[in-house]
Amino acid sequence: MFRWRRFSTNLFLVTAAVGAFIFTVRQIEHRFSKPVHHGYHSEHPKFRKPDYVSHIDCRRLFEKDEKYLESLLYTNKLIKRSLDNKLLPRIVAKEEPFEDSCRKLRDRIIGDHPAPYLNYSIAFARNIYADYESLQILLSATYSPENHYCYHVDVKATQKFKDQIAKLEQCFPNIYVTKEQYNVTSDGKNNNIAHLKCMEILLEKPGWEHLILLQAHDLVAHTNSELMKMLKLLNGTNDSNLSGMLWNRVPPGLSFDVKDLNLWTNYTTLTFDERKNARLEFAKGLEEATYIRPAIQWLVKEINVTTLMDHFNNGHHSVDEQLFATFLNSETLRMPGGYHSACMKNRPDGFFTYITRHTRWSFEGHKNCNERHMICLYGIEDLEDARLTARRVISLNKFIGSFDFAAITCMAESLFNRTHGGDEYFDVEHIANHSGNRYQRATRLPGFDLKNFTSFVGGAAAQCPSNWTQISNLCVWYSGNTYRSWDDSQAYCKSVGGQLAGSYNKSILPQLQKLVTAPLYPAWTGLFRTNATASWKFIDKTSALYLAGQWAPGQPAAGTGNCGGVQTTGLAAISCKYVQPFLCSQKIATCPSKNYTTSTGTVTSPNYPLNYANNEHCRQYIVAPAGYYVTLTFNAWLVERNYDVVLIWDGYAPNVNAQLIANISVDPTNATVSQYKDGFQTYSNIMTIEFISDSIVNYKGWSASYKMLAPQVPVYQNGSSGTMTSPNYPGQYMNNLEQYYQAVAPDGMQICTSLSYFDTELNKDRLEMYDGPNSTYPLIGNFSGHSVALPSTRQTTGNVLTMFFYTDYSLVYKGFSMDWGVC
Repeated sequence: MFRWRRFSTNLFLVTAAVGAFIFTVRQIEHRFSKPVHHGYHSEHPKFRKPDYVSHIDCRRLFEKDEKYLESLLYTNKLIKRSLDNKLLPRIVAKEEPFEDSCRKLRDRIIGDHPAPYLNYSIAFARNIYADYESLQILLSATYSPENHYCYHVDVKATQKFKDQIAKLEQCFPNIYVTKEQYNVTSDGKNNNIAHLKCMEILLEKPGWEHLILLQAHDLVAHTNSELMKMLKLLNGTNDSNLSGMLWNRVPPGLSFDVKDLNLWTNYTTLTFDERKNARLEFAKGLEEATYIRPAIQWLVKEINVTTLMDHFNNGHHSVDEQLFATFLNSETLRMPGGYHSACMKNRPDGFFTYITRHTRWSFEGHKNCNERHMICLYGIEDLEDARLTARRVISLNKFIGSFDFAAITCMAESLFNRTHGGDEYFDVEHIANHSGNRYQRATRLPGFDLKNFTSFVGGAAAQCPSNWTQISNLCVWYSGNTYRSWDDSQAYCKSVGGQLAGSYNKSILPQLQKLVTAPLYPAWTGLFRTNATASWKFIDKTSALYLAGQWAPGQPAAGTGNCGGVQTTGLAAISCKYVQPFLCSQKIATCPSKNYTTSTGTVTSPNYPLNYANNEHCRQYIVAPAGYYVTLTFNAWLVERNYDVVLIWDGYAPNVNAQLIANISVDPTNATVSQYKDGFQTYSNIMTIEFISDSIVNYKGWSASYKMLAPQVPVYQNGSSGTMTSPNYPGQYMNNLEQYYQAVAPDGMQICTSLSYFDTELNKDRLEMYDGPNSTYPLIGNFSGHSVALPSTRQTTGNVLTMFFYTDYSLVYKGFSMDWGVC
């Protein structure tokens, strides 16, 4: 109330002085900025939900309260899907009336709750076409005058939507809209140019250090303060999920030689020789990415992207994924914050840490997935998963207002509360060890040698078995003078832990050809077709769309056969019964070292639940806070007996002080590892799980659950009165607690208790009170949740009170405070 009075007074004085009601947004927000608070405080403002979602209790949804989900059935009739055979409601966004008043629009988005001042600026560029209501509510949760927001509005958008976005630009000095309106399509056409137009605008704006590229339904899941900390951890690197180029996306007949692409501008800093030797290293990656400011300067000023962008834009599918990724991957162009192409060519799968966007693909087996373009949409039942996933990424895709506006509202409320109440935990170590970050740091060290650089924390360079050749992320073996039919060749490859070489691309074919030493005898690969008119496929069931131009002259000729081999002049179709040399391949070992620092989690063998690779040797570390210990329990087990092994250490292996707890290599039919059902436990705060596989047979692997537990020191109080609190009160308690309390009054007296504060995760974290010295005595109190009536009192019949405070592995709150005394 005091702050509102002060604002009203100041507003009146300024109005009287200047005769107008118009303030700039920066002036209003500067007046109310305050330092970031860590932890919730009663004075922080309350998030304003639209009326038709005001009844939604978001906290209970984040806790996945099933009873509450069921209760929502009776408040809404828009039912569109089920969860565990139970119908769930869907509240779709209601169209907002157009607001022509800047004062009212600023009140909707800022009100009296501007974001705290951070002295840090972030830029956002987003391509949009609809769903204004979702955009506005998310903007109201985290809007900051320090940031810069640029939108490209699709030409197909409604006129009302275009007017609404234009009004945002008119009313806020740091919101910008591109003049150009392109037809952005679902196959990615014009996405690049739309984002580039925003880059041009934003480059003229001062202060920001990172630009985050977004699409319409990406929800940024962090506050400005959290984003600031995450982006600083990137330490001058860009973030993109690079992978191999798919040439079937590009029309044939186009030149991709640097000399034909008109790349250089008057601002290009490369020397003549550097330009002469420059080459593109093609890659693909999602359009959503995070770039440092010098990288945007380079894209807009120092390079001419037009010709290459047009080449890609005329493609057939996901045409937006190649342009920026190729620049990032081409080290000779020297894009700031970029990568070296060798990192991707020679990488194990998973080299590139990617944090800008998380996608729940429908083919990954998500339960009850409502999909759009093979992506699962987020609903209210997914909020717990969304919040946990967001600890390692910047944004989540897809949140759509026309599908579930309540889910978007709850995410916005969470962002708002953290903006004004304190940051939420995120996985610092995951981001600090970002593979691109590590590469950038390594390049700045004297004597940097790419050959000695490994992308993984503590990881060893990937290696192939003896007599096998590494090609990209594959180990390949040529049979030489050993000839077999196609079927027998595949059987042999499987016996040595691989399969016939397949699923290769243009860059791999020439390297396979070099291995073939008998030019008249093509070597079998994993290429086949079911009959003479069917499409060619690889043995791993992936499509072979990019074979055009890779066949040897005259191939594939009619009637030549349905199995594919490779020879020095290209691919050949041969009868599957012929005996030929053959090429076996297996994925290179991908086993990085990894640290786990969350209180609970799952550790698996590499690639689980698919087969692990041969020649793996990795260590995974579970690092608990000092004073804690770690427990591990296996959930699944399928490992080659006597040859592939799991070692469990107490401590940080291979440190000499680490103690071996277990050496496990049991029968693969023993899928549950029943003899280890009681699990393993460390005495120190670190557990090392070391996995080693040999060179031939591989299986599904293993999965195990871990917990970090604090040794529980019982709380004993004697006398006539006292106060008992949850651990760390008034801060948040920890996960996985089983805290014991006992109060003992003088003989002949009784104990009366009074809870003065109580706030825990509903139905998961609870306080139990017993009328006596242990839990066999009558239960006189069982408290859980956020709405316990206070003060809550209980009375014993004797002079002893015993309590237990239990917490699970997920959400944490402040807990409780309880006074007791004789009565």
